[in-house]
Amino acid sequence: MKQETQEKKITAKLIDGTVIRGVVNLNSDTAPMDRVSDLMIKGTNPFIVIYGTTVGVKKNQVFIVNKHHIVWASPVEEEGDYQP
Repeated sequence: MKQETQEKKITAKLIDGTVIRGVVNLNSDTAPMDRVSDLMIKGTNPFIVIYGTTVGVKKNQVFIVNKHHIVWASPVEEEGDYQP
């Protein structure tokens, strides 16, 4: 059975200092997740797909990132906080 997409806007910083702003699908793992922290901690896939991203001046890229390379990730709650 196919799970519906549950998109969540996030900002994540990688170990090399890169900051990625984009969208993740909380239902992209084997079980649906409710929070970004669940996807990072409880998710069984070692990689996370971040799409619709902004990295520097590049926009609308897709990144497949190893979770071990993420220093921190924060959900974006307010539309004004998310600046692609």
